[in-house]
Amino acid sequence: MKDLPPLQWLRVFEASARHLSFTRAAEELNITQSAVSQQIKLLENFIGSALFIRRPRALQLTPAGKNYLPDVQRAIELLRASTRSNFLRSEQHRITLRCNWSFASLWLIPRLPDFTRAHPGISLNIVPVMWETDYAASTDSIEIRFASGSGEDQLVVLRDRVTCFPLCSPRLARRIREPADLLRCGRINSLGVTSPWPQLYRRLGISETCARDRAELTSQAYLLALEMARNHLGVMLGVSLITDDLIARGELVRLFDVEQPIDDLYFLKADRARLTHSENLFCDWLLERFE
Repeated sequence: MKDLPPLQWLRVFEASARHLSFTRAAEELNITQSAVSQQIKLLENFIGSALFIRRPRALQLTPAGKNYLPDVQRAIELLRASTRSNFLRSEQHRITLRCNWSFASLWLIPRLPDFTRAHPGISLNIVPVMWETDYAASTDSIEIRFASGSGEDQLVVLRDRVTCFPLCSPRLARRIREPADLLRCGRINSLGVTSPWPQLYRRLGISETCARDRAELTSQAYLLALEMARNHLGVMLGVSLITDDLIARGELVRLFDVEQPIDDLYFLKADRARLTHSENLFCDWLLERFE
């Protein structure tokens, strides 16, 4: 068909127009930026009209590009919906979620029975991550991130204030009667979690320079740090939302009436317009729980 360009060219055009960036389109489609640029040129030659105005630091749609984009998006969405309904029906009810281990284990899983009872036909695949770089897979539809969120698109704040505070086992808490006792206990650190111990010490009116013979334990995983605290090995920094249920059940104890805001927040990252019905149901359920 001489009046129909290849579908790949149209996919590249749609992604480039949506992001207004050849680089972002290349990342989404898992091809090189030069391949994106070449296919856009091939499409423009095919239709005989420029689709983008290329500027040094920006990309802009031409009037022809603006007119063409909605029809291309509708056509791609129609093909996607038809493929799902006719050949990938099981995929309509399968959700892939990426989130860190502690969020999945301590917040999400205890609340999942509510979702599975309400939506018994939906399958959830939870992919746990430890570092920010583990979120690189662009094929995953939904992500929950614990980060600053600066410069990211499609981020919805789940909790607009997160704090940390001294936390330990009930048995160890009985030995801590005043703030200075913190300096004689073991301290548990978790890499990847903001650790404003100096600010907390100042709030409590104590100086870390007075600490003597204090053991320090460090783990890359926050869940392991929690296990250390549960086993009376020291005091750690609890993070609101993640440790709230443990405190409510009496498994761990907050020490003193002090807390310190931290920079990182919990975000939901999802392109809602491109999700399946089941994926959107999960996002709605998640947002309702945080409200």
